[in-house]
Amino acid sequence: MKIFIRIRNNSLPDRQDEGIKFMSFRHKFIYKLFSLSFVLISVSLVRPIIIYNAPIRTNDYFKTINGIKRENRTVVFKNNMLLDGILISGMTYIEAYDLFRTRMDKIKNDIFLHLVINDENYTLTADDVAWNSDTFELLRRLWYYSLIPLEEDEKNEFEFYSEFDYKIENLDSKIENIISDIKQPSIPDGIPPNPDFDCNERRFYYSDTQLAFFMYEIDPIKIKAEILDSMESVIRTAVLNSSEIKTVPAYTLDIDLKKIEFILEDPIEYGWDITQYGIFGTYMTKTAENANRNENIRLACEAISGAKLSPGDIFSFWDLVGQTTSEKGYRVSGIFQNGRPAQGIGGGICQVSTTIYNVVLNTGLEVVERKPHSLPVDYVPRGRDATVSYPSVDFKFRNSTENDIYIMIDYIDNELNVSFYGKLQKDDEFGFPQA
Repeated sequence: MKIFIRIRNNSLPDRQDEGIKFMSFRHKFIYKLFSLSFVLISVSLVRPIIIYNAPIRTNDYFKTINGIKRENRTVVFKNNMLLDGILISGMTYIEAYDLFRTRMDKIKNDIFLHLVINDENYTLTADDVAWNSDTFELLRRLWYYSLIPLEEDEKNEFEFYSEFDYKIENLDSKIENIISDIKQPSIPDGIPPNPDFDCNERRFYYSDTQLAFFMYEIDPIKIKAEILDSMESVIRTAVLNSSEIKTVPAYTLDIDLKKIEFILEDPIEYGWDITQYGIFGTYMTKTAENANRNENIRLACEAISGAKLSPGDIFSFWDLVGQTTSEKGYRVSGIFQNGRPAQGIGGGICQVSTTIYNVVLNTGLEVVERKPHSLPVDYVPRGRDATVSYPSVDFKFRNSTENDIYIMIDYIDNELNVSFYGKLQKDDEFGFPQA
């Protein structure tokens, strides 16, 4: 069983000389008492479903519709009635209400400011400034006038304009939160970058580029004024464009903060200790008194010395040295071929690859490709040699550390010294003591 209850709303303005009839206080009291008793008895006995016999509208609608007699709901606005420049004459209240409800909703939706600061996104809306208008109050007033009979000499012409109200000061706390949320670039406090390396001076250093940092100049007063001005502009634009059908695109305010650059004067304070870098692996072999062989070794050392391996890079002997030809200055010297001594251009350069291999073994780096000679050599212990033969037999290893490695080779007075420069490793990691 359904019980339809007509809901009355008596929240109209005080009695005025507008021709609207109001019930006396006594009648109202008796009516409300009777209605309340009826509802309580019905609910307790049959548990009915109570619904409103009225269209679904907002409170603005009910304040008028439910307080007026049913026969007046079809009353249309009189001639020459305009609200915000829109002619509403001939419309019922429901028609006019729906028209301006759509218009007000559009304005509210168009009041939307997209704020971008340092790639952080924020939004400001109509609710943030408590935006509202007296449009529906004016609409009710015009409708009341439509219910009043006009005197013969009374002029029937009404033109009202809405007043829009908002509290821009409501943004103060939100803007303060936005400003406090601005993130400054972090001064290095994590893993420092790999320093640069001077091959001539054999030293590590941090370049000016690596030591250059910046911070943002934050002026809260200026930022706040810029945001408030933009929000005011968004509100004005939304109101002026309220008659357009399509939604006004959201306005984006991108605040570009000024950067203040500076040089990090004390890197060690932030964990950038340059003394943690140096020689972390070295090996030396001696060459024989053979002019051609030693010249070949010198050319190979020259091609490799100064090579840089970033973390994960693979060193390839032939990628750096290339094919040994007479045009490059290489000479004929002793080689091993098919397990027998022979002569070939570039003979002797295997001592360079072997010396590098021994540094790799001492530092625990990952060997990718290595092949021993077919015959023993006399410059390293058995099993610690690495032959090369262009292009089929190469020697390769990987930089399996998290830092750059520089290969430096010195060849003086028949002593071949290969050194790996990088971040000094702990004794228990590669087995090589710190310098």
